[in-house]
Parts: sequence; structure tokens; C-alpha cells
Amino acid sequence: MELAKKRLPRSRLASGLKLLYSLIFLSFVLNHGCEMNPKFSELTEKDLEKVKIFYVRQSGKPGGGKMEVTILGSGLYISKHYQQAHEPPIVREKTISAAEVKSLLQIFEQEHFFSLKNHYPADHTFDFGRRILELKLPHREKRVVVDRPGVLEFERIVDSLWQHLKLAELS
Repeated sequence: MELAKKRLPRSRLASGLKLLYSLIFLSFVLNHGCEMNPKFSELTEKDLEKVKIFYVRQSGKPGGGKMEVTILGSGLYISKHYQQAHEPPIVREKTISAAEVKSLLQIFEQEHFFSLKNHYPADHTFDFGRRILELKLPHREKRVVVDRPGVLEFERIVDSLWQHLKLAELS
């Protein structure tokens, strides 16, 4: 009887440790992604065709403007500027190189886009407006909604996006 009592706590301890290790591993996979997924910048040409980057900036003012930017893995970049909510948009289309698309994807990767929260709500009464950034890869996708300034990783990605788009419009 005494031997059985001594083994019971050890087996519970072992089960507890296994559970703890499983939870740590699951947490790591959920936060950092699985290593089976290739790096964004290492996608094949076939995979690159399935990539889509979508950005929306909506004014915080009622009836204010809105801007949408779509970049496809093929290099097609479409921007739509709505001056007023009820007016048709000004549409611009351009083609950027696959290297530029991969460069943008590398920035998403460096800023750990898939680790960002899904929503960053406004923390004050001033209506800053809403920005939405969405990334679709062949086997993953993520959408981040930001209603306030100061989300550094998000700001760096959007900043890089603007720099690439300005260069594309100049060429």
C-alpha cells in the first residue's frame, strides 16, 4: 500500500509536467507560427500569386474620405481614393516588381505581423479614424484594425508600404 501511495504523486507530477510542456509548445506555435511555413520573402512564384496586401484608411470625420490600397503578389497595385463617402473613387493602377512585393513581405515578417493583436481600439474620445491592414498568404491570413496612433509595429509596416507606393507612383 505504501509503495502505491508514493508512486501516485510522481505520476501526477509527470502528467503535470507533460501538460505544462504541451501548453508552452502550443503557446509558442500560436505566437510565432509553425516553422513548416516558409518565410514570407521565400515564397515561390506560384505562392506569390496568391498573396494579397490590403490597406484601408478611413477618416474619423462623418462623411470624410477613405483610401484603399490593394497589392497583389503578381505586382498589381490598385489605389482608390474616395474624397467624400458618396462620390466615386479616383482609381490608380500600377505594376510593381516581384522583388518589391517580396521586400514588402519581408517588412511584415520583421515586424511580426501575425503576432499583432486583431484590434487596437481607441483609448480616448478623439476619433482618429480607422486603419485596417490585411495580409493574405497561401496558408495564412491576418487582419489588424487600428483605431488609434502609436502601435509601433503597425506604423512601421504602413510607413514602409507608403514608401514603396510613392516610389512606384514616381516610376
